[in-house]
Formats: sequence, structure tokens, C-alpha cells
Amino acid sequence: MFLNRCLQLAVGCTFNEQPSEADWRRVEMEIGLRIPDIHKQFVSAFGSGTFGEDLYLQNPKASGFCRLGRERLLDYASSHALLLKDVKRNVYPKSNLVLVAATTSRNDFFLDLGAPQKSENVWFFDLGMLRVIDLRMPFPEFVYKLYVNELDYDWAKGLRNSIWIGDSPFFKPITTP
Repeated sequence: MFLNRCLQLAVGCTFNEQPSEADWRRVEMEIGLRIPDIHKQFVSAFGSGTFGEDLYLQNPKASGFCRLGRERLLDYASSHALLLKDVKRNVYPKSNLVLVAATTSRNDFFLDLGAPQKSENVWFFDLGMLRVIDLRMPFPEFVYKLYVNELDYDWAKGLRNSIWIGDSPFFKPITTP
């Protein structure tokens, strides 16, 4: 439902680097975790790109900082170790509970892969405020509700305004280097 709503907001886009089922199988084998189907469908539909000006999807077919894979996850854990300690969270490989799903210049989004009842929900890691928030919804629903201003939180309004600046398009496909 929310995937289709997001795709309607991206009408006219020519999507790039859309991962196949084989790409997802490869990354799941590489990291030893199963990624929820709803998230794989969302990333497979959009491919590499940015929502607005600053929300980048992690994608197993992309390159560089947008690539979802073991090496990127290990780099993330290493470079954010002190911040994660401050908010009392462990990420891959110390924990199978969270996995980077998307990133902005000041925030990260994780999938909770440790608890079956939350396996599709996304967590918001606010690097500036050193807080972690369970959004209690899958990533496609979060992106849609953030864009259409259906999240009634001050932090959500600030995040929305930092991602979709002025007349920024809903989504911009990119090809990673």
C-alpha cells in the first residue's frame, strides 16, 4: 500500500540500480540476516537515489556509501561506535537487532531484525540529539507519512524540512560511482 503511494509520488522517474532477487540473496548470505520483504520490495522499486535532498537508501546493487553489504555495515559500526555506545545500542556485527536501511547527513534509519513482531519496523537514530526512536512502522510507510506531513512530532517536521527543501522532488534516482 505505502510502496504504491510512494511510487505515485515519484511518477516520471527513471529508476537506476534496482536490486534483483539475486542481489538480495547475496547480501543476506553475506551478512547472515534476512531482510524483510517489504523493505526489499521498496528498495527494489526505487533503486539507488535520494528522497528529497538528503535521504539515501542503502541498496545491495549500489556502490560506495549507498551500498548495503557487510563491508559497509562494519565501517558504519566502527565509525559510529562512540555514538552508539552513548545511546546504548549495538549494531551489526555485535547485534543482529539492527541494520542500516537509509541515511541522511545527520540521521540514520535501521531495520529491527531481532524481534519477529518488529521485523518490518524502522528505527530512527538522531545523531545530533543522540536518541533512538522506534517508529513502529515499516520504512515505506514512514517515508510516505513524513513526506505528506502525517507525523505529528517536532523532530519529524524538522527532518522533513531538511530532506525536502523548497520544491525538491519526492525522489531523485542516482547512479552511484
